[in-house]
Amino acid sequence: MCGTANGGSFTSLSSNSSNLCYSCYNTKEFATANFISTSTGWSWTCNSYYDGCNSGYCFYSVPAVCSAKKYTNGACGSANSSCTAGSLSDIADSGTAFLWNCLGSGGGSNASCSIPKAYCSSSTGGP
Repeated sequence: MCGTANGGSFTSLSSNSSNLCYSCYNTKEFATANFISTSTGWSWTCNSYYDGCNSGYCFYSVPAVCSAKKYTNGACGSANSSCTAGSLSDIADSGTAFLWNCLGSGGGSNASCSIPKAYCSSSTGGP
């Protein structure tokens, strides 16, 4: 049976995550080696068997195919029009700052980014 990760959205997930498969009393469940990670999410299979503690029976259940979505939150870079995460969406600058957005994916949040414009002052000197 799929665990609580099934149908969820995460920034990261691994085959060692404890919430992949549900386990109940006298049931042993595990994610098989077919844990697959793609750019948009993950899929895995939960196999289980009942150990039949007192009954002397042991049987396997039908494997459950499970999946979760991957999301990325947008994050601003330190340079003009740069993102450390997400994809760049340039927007019109203001009079005092360079502006852009870093767009999240898979349901992740967007980030609004800005860096102040540097101004050089000129001075006229003379004798």
